[in-house]
Amino acid sequence: MKKQWLGISICFVLALGITIGMNWKTLFRPQPLSAGEFNVNSVVAQQVQGQRQNAANNYKVLIDGQLIGYLSSMEPANQLLDQIYTQRYQQDFPNSEIVFGNRISITAEPSFLIYENKDEQIIAQIEAVDEYMLSTTAVDFSDANGTYATIYVSNTDMYEQALVDYLALFVGSEDLEIISHGGTTATLSEYGERDISIEIEQTISLRPSYAKAEEIFTRYDQVYYYLKYGTLSELEYTEVQPYESIYALASRYALDAERLRIINSETIRDVDQVLPVGTTLCVTWLQSPIDVTVTKETLTQEIVYPDSPIYVEDETIRLGESVVQQEEVNGSRNVLRRETWVNGMVAEAEEVSSQTTILPQQAIIRQGSREIPSVGTGTWRWPVDVPRITSRVAWDPVVPGYSGHNGTDIQNYYDRYGPIYAVDNGVVEYVGYDSIRGNWCLINHNNGVKSQYNHMNQAPFVEVGQVVQKGDVIGQIGTTGKTTGPHVHLGVWINDVAGNACDGFLDCSGLDW
Repeated sequence: MKKQWLGISICFVLALGITIGMNWKTLFRPQPLSAGEFNVNSVVAQQVQGQRQNAANNYKVLIDGQLIGYLSSMEPANQLLDQIYTQRYQQDFPNSEIVFGNRISITAEPSFLIYENKDEQIIAQIEAVDEYMLSTTAVDFSDANGTYATIYVSNTDMYEQALVDYLALFVGSEDLEIISHGGTTATLSEYGERDISIEIEQTISLRPSYAKAEEIFTRYDQVYYYLKYGTLSELEYTEVQPYESIYALASRYALDAERLRIINSETIRDVDQVLPVGTTLCVTWLQSPIDVTVTKETLTQEIVYPDSPIYVEDETIRLGESVVQQEEVNGSRNVLRRETWVNGMVAEAEEVSSQTTILPQQAIIRQGSREIPSVGTGTWRWPVDVPRITSRVAWDPVVPGYSGHNGTDIQNYYDRYGPIYAVDNGVVEYVGYDSIRGNWCLINHNNGVKSQYNHMNQAPFVEVGQVVQKGDVIGQIGTTGKTTGPHVHLGVWINDVAGNACDGFLDCSGLDW
């Protein structure tokens, strides 16, 4: 009995298998649809007209994510692209590939459905958007946090030339050529500077991309401007005034002469040149998307000041009087420093070596008292270490300062907020503050000359009536009062008439900045 039922079951399964096999294709074949059975939910009204035996591509068109319709093929879209490229872009962007902008999406979609042909209406919708992109090169600027800026350039050679020219603002074309090819600039054999290395702190990378025509830099000057000023749209300009030096003009805008040269490299070749009155100069400092670090070596001659005078009592000299037995003489030394410059400004300096060339000589003064004299020696020292002059008095015959300036503005080249020293012996006559001078003091040298020190960072370290000796620290460099940066304004008063520190008091040659 069991065998009989087993035979019947096997026969049933075989029969069922044959039936399924015969109808397998029928089960999975698309069921026929009548034309116009349903519409596509799209901007362009489009019906399904039937089905294919095998799946084929329809081309789905989206604009801003909304379904516009289905193209029968890519040919109408490609014809539109070819037409637009020929009419608008071929001349300015030869050999570029054109594609639709990001708002437009056309994707191949395999389907059994046959859609009503509405290619013309769908292309009209695409044309109305009027958004196209061209193949180009993207330049990405990145740091540790990722890409922070991108520009598009039509020509990589143009971009690379603009970058080379921008870097040459900081080291000069010849040195850049040597350094960029792994060479070494000539070792210093006389006073001056040499460039050792140049680096861009961020990462710049190039990649193929697409962009709208108006986003692509097609000219050298566009790329060069971007490297100098990024997206800044307006620059400030000024004109050279009568008798105005580059140093004085730079000081008016809180710049130094070298930075003014950098941003006006086409006009200023040398910071000591004389510019015609009315010359237009840019006074907006760089706002580049990159930071350029230059390492330099400088060899300079610096003053070595002698120790305080030696006072020797002499019973043959009346009390309060003195006789100079040996004059004070400043020494000098050659100093080799390694400097780090960032974007045209000194950021750090390290003394590599130094050699004393002239030993300083202490003054020996014979006097009847051991008290520190309150009368100036007539020989001044600089009020700061490593001095650089940002502006002289307006009437200086060598480098006139800006109009109305009656003092000498002096910076400490390396220590912007360093100490201020008394230029000579004397008695503090005034200590105070006002909105122009800031914290300031006046020293009477009791020989017809007074020295004035403005813009101290805090109240002077001395008091009225205090006797000071040349080289005593009397305050700190600062920016109080009316000033554009840390410096000391050194005023000279000769019999209460404004004088010039660079005329008979200090040797200012070669220190203008």
